[in-house]
Amino acid sequence: MKVRSITDFGNSKTKMRINGVRIEQPSVIKRLHSPEPASETDIEKNVANLLDELSVNIASPSLKRSGFFSVGQHANLDALKSENMNIKLGKKSKHDIPIIMNLSLTAAQAVKEFYKKNKKLPRKIDVQGTLTGAIPASEYTSEIAKEFEERFTGKEGSPIVHIVIVYVGSQSVTVTIKYTNAKVTQEGIPALYALIEAKDTILRKFRELYKDDPKRNSMTQRDFLSLKGLGIDIGSGTTEYIHSRGVNPVLQNCHGEKRGVGTCS
Repeated sequence: MKVRSITDFGNSKTKMRINGVRIEQPSVIKRLHSPEPASETDIEKNVANLLDELSVNIASPSLKRSGFFSVGQHANLDALKSENMNIKLGKKSKHDIPIIMNLSLTAAQAVKEFYKKNKKLPRKIDVQGTLTGAIPASEYTSEIAKEFEERFTGKEGSPIVHIVIVYVGSQSVTVTIKYTNAKVTQEGIPALYALIEAKDTILRKFRELYKDDPKRNSMTQRDFLSLKGLGIDIGSGTTEYIHSRGVNPVLQNCHGEKRGVGTCS
């Protein structure tokens, strides 16, 4: 199975678009000693609720410690024993939670897609994935971005395979994930790509605002490829200020400050 994912590694929530399907879960995990007992025997119900009741066993060389986890909304039910991102420390690319969240949600969505198509659970699914994501400008360097990419793909010539066992009620599905490509940029830049690739209607309000300005009123998304811009991305941990030329960040002029919603609250 081929999977194309776009991931927002948020401090508060992980937001993903996997093969066009939007997924959002709290960036929270809880370490377990063993699989949790199943309370529902209906497979269809378990698959339907899989993302909100997600438990997995992950074996990956990219994690400091592999093991059993409840993930997202399910982990959030036990606040005393769960783990989330440390906003004050930052260094998102060094943390295990973004990797765990991404692998878990990717594997779970692969199970849901297989079941939707075949109306049964497989024993194993092999996933070939590509990934696009971003890290804060305050953390970003090309070297750090490459290191984070390699936590998904492995180093050149030495690809890695992540193994995720997804528990679906009393049954389990082993999902092997191999990323053939990963691209990590600065937060704020993916929105420019989304703007340029979106439908023409995305500029409707922009044209209404500049209805008396013939030059701006006639602009298309492609025109943004030649413009300079300052993008502001307000997150939970940081607020990023991204100076761009087209879709390319001007690295020396990009920075982030600890002015995120979670930091200021």
